[in-house]
Amino acid sequence: MVIECPKCHTTYRFTEEQENSGAKVRCAVCEYVFEPASNTVGDEVQEAPEGTPVKTDVEKDRAFEEKFSTEKDTKSSLDIGATEIPSAKSNKTTVLLLTLILLVLVAGFGTYFLAPQFFPSSLFPFIESSETQKQEESAAVMQERIKSISLEDVRQYYVDNEKTGRIFVVEGRALNNGESAVELIKVEASLFDAQNTALETKSFLCGNTLSLFQLQMLGKEDIISALDDKAGIGSNNVNVRPGQQVPFMAVFFSPSDAVSEFAVRVISVQDVNL
Repeated sequence: MVIECPKCHTTYRFTEEQENSGAKVRCAVCEYVFEPASNTVGDEVQEAPEGTPVKTDVEKDRAFEEKFSTEKDTKSSLDIGATEIPSAKSNKTTVLLLTLILLVLVAGFGTYFLAPQFFPSSLFPFIESSETQKQEESAAVMQERIKSISLEDVRQYYVDNEKTGRIFVVEGRALNNGESAVELIKVEASLFDAQNTALETKSFLCGNTLSLFQLQMLGKEDIISALDDKAGIGSNNVNVRPGQQVPFMAVFFSPSDAVSEFAVRVISVQDVNL
């Protein structure tokens, strides 16, 4: 049987076995794909249009062997130079994989920021570097604030308390020497022996003090509660303007007989959020 390309009219000899294969064919000249059954021209080779090459039997058989696939699955039997269109199942699988990857990334970063202790710092060196820089900048700002606060009229003395025995009291005032208002000034008081070894240290917010009578009569828990009173801190240690002072007091119960010196220093202060 002889078939003809409907596009360029090149003719080919087609055997009975090839005819029954059910596969489409592709023209060796113009590469057009067509069904041989619908483009037969008889048992003999027809003369092609003028200017169109006509192949000999040997050439046509060789072209057919090289260019035509005889597999029955037409989806995989022909390569016509077109890009394969992915199936819906393939698209669905791709979307699912991308979604899973996105969820893993979100979960990983979320866990890092909420629970960074589960990750070694070497995994995120750029984040660690950024956090370190922020901490250093914050510490530098805090040091500048601390320098603007001076401690005035600091003194220490012993008081005999009726309920707890002898107590050691440190009191004074924190003065804002800066150019802007501050708040929540925090102070640290420490006791040392003759060898300059720290015996006891207390840190507390300024704002509360007790009278000598209260220091003599109140029990330990009442003294601690009074010095930690939020109302006193809120009224005295908030929006401290330049030139203003805030009182402070620290009480050490049952101090060691080895106490020889004491020291007080500012450890933190906040800017007022206007």
